[in-house]
Amino acid sequence: MSSTPSSTLSRRALLRLAVAAAAVSSLPSRSDAALETREEAQYEARAARAALGGLALIVAEKKFDEARRLLRAGALSRIRAAGRTLVVGPPSQAAYRKLVAGVEEFDGVALRASRGDTAAAERALGVLDRVVEDFDAFLDLIPGMEVSPSLAQ
Repeated sequence: MSSTPSSTLSRRALLRLAVAAAAVSSLPSRSDAALETREEAQYEARAARAALGGLALIVAEKKFDEARRLLRAGALSRIRAAGRTLVVGPPSQAAYRKLVAGVEEFDGVALRASRGDTAAAERALGVLDRVVEDFDAFLDLIPGMEVSPSLAQ
């Protein structure tokens, strides 16, 4: 089996990713852990909002399993914990619930799409766009968390 430089590089990159994933997976999961400070929640919310842009690219490439994995890892896994900490009244509570419902809907659509449901695959990007809109609406209700132009791409 001969390997070209690009396939060797690809294998090396995959090996590095596997080692990094193994290291991260050995850390305690914080996806639903309470955040200690409002500043930490703001940071987590901004990181999650930024990560949604990358998720759109993955969905556009029809990598639905990868999109679902990313919902459970890294910045996107912190949407619930950050949101719970940032809620400041009934309007933001309602926006938070709508955001979480949208994330759950996207997860379900991505699951069906990953199993070959073409209708779900066609819906996935639209559902994700609504999640982004819901996230922006939620952040706009939180003092100091207005969506920056760099996030609202």
